Amino acid sequence: MSQRAAAARFAVSLNTITNWLNLLREQGHLNPRPYGYARPLAMDAARDFLLGLVKKDPGLSIAELRDRLADEKGIV
Repeated sequence: MSQRAAAARFAVSLNTITNWLNLLREQGHLNPRPYGYARPLAMDAARDFLLGLVKKDPGLSIAELRDRLADEKGIV
């Protein structure tokens, strides 16, 4: 099947077919790439610490939480 016929059959552009063929030649397959990556957030390390503070004293303000995080964990 020609590239134009494949593009028409799958209702995609000719450029898409060309890209797919290039991927097939380079990788040997057309399996999808892994989707997304769960990068650890900067605050993940402090999560348990913050939750512990709030559990002990639910009345802490955001500013107080920020200050304690800076004082005890060095996170600003």
